[in-house]
Amino acid sequence: MMDPLEELAQAMAATILEAEPGGLIFETEAAQVVATHQGGGCRLRIRAYLGPAAEEDVVVWTARQQSPLSGLLEMVEDDAAVEPRLVFERPVQGNDWTSDVLLEEIREYSVAWGNDDVAEHSRYSKAFAVKQDPCDLASESAWLLLGDEASFPDAAEVTAARARADVGIFDYLWTAAKQTRVGDLVLIYFLGRRKAAHFVARAASNAFFAADISVNAQTAVSDQQWWVYLTPPVAIRPVTFKALQAASNDHLILRGRSGRFLDPEVIAALPVEAATHEDKAEVRKIWVKPIGLAELPQPADMTMSLWRALAAGAFALEAHVSRYVVTPLLDYVLTGTELTVRAEYRVGRGSADFVVLDEDRPVAVIEVKLAINVPAGGPWTECDDYLQLRRYMDALGVPGVLVDAHRVLLVSVSESRPPQDIQRRQASDAELQVIGRHIAGSSEAARSSGRRGKSAATGRGC
Repeated sequence: MMDPLEELAQAMAATILEAEPGGLIFETEAAQVVATHQGGGCRLRIRAYLGPAAEEDVVVWTARQQSPLSGLLEMVEDDAAVEPRLVFERPVQGNDWTSDVLLEEIREYSVAWGNDDVAEHSRYSKAFAVKQDPCDLASESAWLLLGDEASFPDAAEVTAARARADVGIFDYLWTAAKQTRVGDLVLIYFLGRRKAAHFVARAASNAFFAADISVNAQTAVSDQQWWVYLTPPVAIRPVTFKALQAASNDHLILRGRSGRFLDPEVIAALPVEAATHEDKAEVRKIWVKPIGLAELPQPADMTMSLWRALAAGAFALEAHVSRYVVTPLLDYVLTGTELTVRAEYRVGRGSADFVVLDEDRPVAVIEVKLAINVPAGGPWTECDDYLQLRRYMDALGVPGVLVDAHRVLLVSVSESRPPQDIQRRQASDAELQVIGRHIAGSSEAARSSGRRGKSAATGRGC
């Protein structure tokens, strides 16, 4: 499958100048374009540079322009060169680049820049609507994010974030739990003198790990953090710690990192109201009870319908993923075989979380994480979790499976293609069969029994 950035370059009849992990630099008749996958793997950022000039000329020309319909017009300075650029953001999937208005906008503004003219919106044949707005998605989990006085947004910050979100650019960052998923509901609480939640938003990306983003906080905070892009925060009437604690049945601790899972029933019980009349509709759109199940069932009661429905936020530990995701999955896909499963299987100097055995012969290895730090469009060789699994696979000579709270990644021995990514909540029966065939392979024990019943899968719970 072609990378969406390559599809964009092809639609623009561009010449690729440089290809990097997660990004492309290419040139068209209209502009030089830098296109990258954003952290969290959900959206693409496209920057079109129109050409350098004297700073005064760029300032005057930029001031004459209307804003683009589907992006932003900015003035940037780089290595003493000043030039106008257009910035766009699109979802990773579902783009028909040939009909995307951004192509027309880049051409139009490029011509206007070259002719010292004004780009005319009247030439555009269609209106722009943000694709895959996170506020339109179902919320799987809800999270309490933490900040302090240093991170409290002022009115100008919120206004700027809204202007960018209106054209589909979601770049408002906050520290978060690693299981956070695009569309998840967030309530932003401020420590210190405020001691209350003041904003609501939705996650605009999956959580991603970064060590090169500074945390805006009054106290010293490690830069080794999981982050999430948010929709513009919308102000609500303050929800005090006391109100949060009461809705949580007095089970609320605010020590440690940002990102506390909130049970859907807590969301239903909280008195959340917009701070202003103008924001009432926006708060109603954002503040929707999550659909993920927060109550973890007894293993004996697990069905695949429950397996799909469980909220990722309910898994606080890797052991929860092992117990409630991996073990039921293995029970299901290995039913009718004579394959067995051994936990904490020694491989060299390490121990694989699970190995599937045909008698004493390994046929598949499974590594479990709470959340996989998926590279944003880059090679999987940059993912430490993938490399760990790959070491076990190479040592045993078997295919592998990398599992976290959200996904099941199937990795072939030959590695001739990227891992097959099966999302737990959307996994079809056919995809579950694909997982079973990947794990069992050509094993004699997988073919020898047609019986129905529990497999010999075992696992370590919490």
